[in-house]
Amino acid sequence: MANANMEATEDLKLPCSVCAPVSARLSTFHIHALEATPGHKGPLGLVWALQVRELVEAARQDCHFCWFITKTFFSGDCSQMMGPNIAKVDVSEEGKAKAAEHKKGVIGRALQFLRSAEDDSFKFGLTPSHTKGKSLPDLEKIEIQMYASKLDERIRRPLCGPRTEITVEVFVDDDDPAGKFITTRAENSKPSSIKGFVKAQSWLQECLHEHTDCSNLVTAPPLPRRVIDVSEKPDPVLSLHTAGGNAMYGVLTYCAQQKEGELPTWDAKSLTGTFELAGLPQTIQDGIKVARELKIRYLWIDSPTNLPSSPEEHGEDSEQLADIYKNATINVIAASADTVHDGFLADRTEHPTYTFPYVCPTGSLGNLNFRMEQRYTPQFEATNRQAELLQARLLSPRVLKYGSRTIWQCQEGQYSDGGIEDWSLDESGTGRFRLPSMVFQRQDQDPVVNTPAIRQAWYAVVLDYTQKKLANTEDKLQVIAAVAAELAEITRDVYLAGLWKSDLARQLMWTANKSTKSIRSKDYRAPSWSWASVDNAVKFALITKDSRFIATILNCQVTPISTTAPFGRVKSGSLSLRAPMKRVPWTQVQAVWEEGAPIVLSNDERTRNEEMLNWIWQRFNAPKDTADEELPESAWCVPLFQREWYLDKGAKVEGSCFSGLILEELGSGEYRRLGVFFNKHEDWMTGWDERDINVL
Repeated sequence: MANANMEATEDLKLPCSVCAPVSARLSTFHIHALEATPGHKGPLGLVWALQVRELVEAARQDCHFCWFITKTFFSGDCSQMMGPNIAKVDVSEEGKAKAAEHKKGVIGRALQFLRSAEDDSFKFGLTPSHTKGKSLPDLEKIEIQMYASKLDERIRRPLCGPRTEITVEVFVDDDDPAGKFITTRAENSKPSSIKGFVKAQSWLQECLHEHTDCSNLVTAPPLPRRVIDVSEKPDPVLSLHTAGGNAMYGVLTYCAQQKEGELPTWDAKSLTGTFELAGLPQTIQDGIKVARELKIRYLWIDSPTNLPSSPEEHGEDSEQLADIYKNATINVIAASADTVHDGFLADRTEHPTYTFPYVCPTGSLGNLNFRMEQRYTPQFEATNRQAELLQARLLSPRVLKYGSRTIWQCQEGQYSDGGIEDWSLDESGTGRFRLPSMVFQRQDQDPVVNTPAIRQAWYAVVLDYTQKKLANTEDKLQVIAAVAAELAEITRDVYLAGLWKSDLARQLMWTANKSTKSIRSKDYRAPSWSWASVDNAVKFALITKDSRFIATILNCQVTPISTTAPFGRVKSGSLSLRAPMKRVPWTQVQAVWEEGAPIVLSNDERTRNEEMLNWIWQRFNAPKDTADEELPESAWCVPLFQREWYLDKGAKVEGSCFSGLILEELGSGEYRRLGVFFNKHEDWMTGWDERDINVL
């Protein structure tokens, strides 16, 4: 039961008799309890035994925790269970009335089922959960699971419904006694509040003055050609600054898409002379407000309209864009704004939150707030879907992102203005990815080799970039050119239409998304051996360190459309190889692919070849429309890598295996990439001929 020293106030209520055991034990979940018991092993947790009737009656008496458990686990019908649990808060009188009616219905239904129950004993298991990279027992989340029940199965099934376990997020208010022990705070739902801007200011100042990986940046860089002077004056008139000079400035990045039937998109290049704040789109107004709060006088407006309009412009403009992003003090990203007219500082809709008495390790009583888990999902934010905006984030040393949360990113970390810092639903794993710090810190230093860290950075860039929507597919290479230019600057490596010369052999083994057939661009934009030639999400395949490159790269070259834009659009490219090759017949493979018929495996060499090629064709590089592009009668396999082991039903077996390219013959010694194959057994390697070939 509750500690005798606890005093309940109007805001700090004692737990009800049903959930008091949980309240008394919650403090054992906390890290301080583990420090006090260094010999403890395994996760901390508790088993909560209760009578369901008593739980439901406590819910009727407005116990928050008992009501939460009742409607989550004992509402039976899935639609009842899901709706109010995760719905956003409706504070209107009508919304409150609907919530009260829903509660009455759930409780009444539960009690009706329980009337015929002889034994309504129930047990739940409660276990502390933690975000990745942190150790138990970290009271950020609690996993609640149905543990055991003595309810008759005929009652339990319709009463309990399908849900058997949940995860809740927990946090406390700043001034709550529990705040000394639990560090998690609620997400700030008011990004334009004083509290929100104070947090943003503290992040910026800490980064500027304390972060070693971020401090070696230009403090008074050259101003871009066109910046808005956002300094506040007696009148609401702003001015466009075009006189140059040196000063700290910020960047505002937003999504420039246009919704059907709404106002047309807005071009920052339309600004001239002086203009009134009220006449600007809401997203621009919000960006100016943030810049003022951060004490930044100048603001450069970024959007896809800043991309060069012609290949001739691209070389100079890519370098200028990279410098603008790199030299900016902060890049404010309007992640929640679908268009320039939407704005991004409006209050965010809150999810239902409940309170529960928390017995602090000191014996005092605090309030624990909890809600259903709401993990951060940046992939759904407007600016994270648009490929044209990726390099703005990657090349900015500091990012302040206003989306479903307010997020800070710099070279030393990612932080959220409240909420659980769980980034596990960032699908690509790159939403918080940063380029190596040397991109921002190097000034007139000798080039570095293309290190593993830089190579991994490029792999992550391509993975993230190719998952995003590109407005004009002809810009596949152009839109990421500024990032490529920066990496080339520090490595002096040769850039080859999305691949790097120093790592070319491994990067040739890129693969398209396995869940879809590859869509090759009908209009030429890159050689077939470059990932830029397809519209799919791609990744670079893992080639183990013990793999040996058995081919020879004789030459690889790319011809850009404009000599001033070596990282942009290309008009041709070729890869010359000396490698073993083997023709693989395509007999019956097309029918199998179209009809989905199973392939009968045997020791016959031809069957093995067809099975391998068919699998590759379906999962990596099938054309978008077979009516537009006929399947070849045969293809060529070109092994690039060899290693001395392979996996057989999950077991590691000694023996040579090979990985390489699948090519289509075009004639006159020229070929086109169709796909890749991996880890084929050595008995498949009979009858290979070494040739010099040219892959276009």
